[in-house]
Amino acid sequence: MRGAVLHAPGDVRFETLDDPKILRPTDAIIRTAVTRVCGSDLWPFRWPSPASP
Repeated sequence: MRGAVLHAPGDVRFETLDDPKILRPTDAIIRTAVTRVCGSDLWPFRWPSPASP
């Protein structure tokens, strides 16, 4: 399967990943028709976060 992998600020790549597997009885694999990443999830990858005090 193909997936977006966030490597570093400004470095987002589509890569071939292993197919998901059921590992525990509570796991589920779902098929989606359309997805997207929330823009707020991408802030750390646009530029580095400021250092903690």
